Amino acid sequence: MAEALREALKFRWRRGPSIRKALVLATDGYPDSWEKITNPLAELKRLRVVPIALCVGTEANDDYRKHFEQVYQVASTEDLTEAFVRTFIENALLVR
Repeated sequence: MAEALREALKFRWRRGPSIRKALVLATDGYPDSWEKITNPLAELKRLRVVPIALCVGTEANDDYRKHFEQVYQVASTEDLTEAFVRTFIENALLVR
């Protein structure tokens, strides 16, 4: 997970106050270390990127809510497409 977040930091995030930037990280588990994701998440937030966790399964807990601005859960991978669309509509289409 930390590696995926570091890769996201390499993106050329467009700047502008009216453009909402969101990163949706889909996962079916936990990071090897929550400490390893702290710095990349902080840097994304500094860039005004909203980190969103999309968790597959019912195990997402308060740890995700502590680190990610928003957390969505789906029961199985079959629900991912609908969850991505819902997440996009609820977040990326908003103008800030």
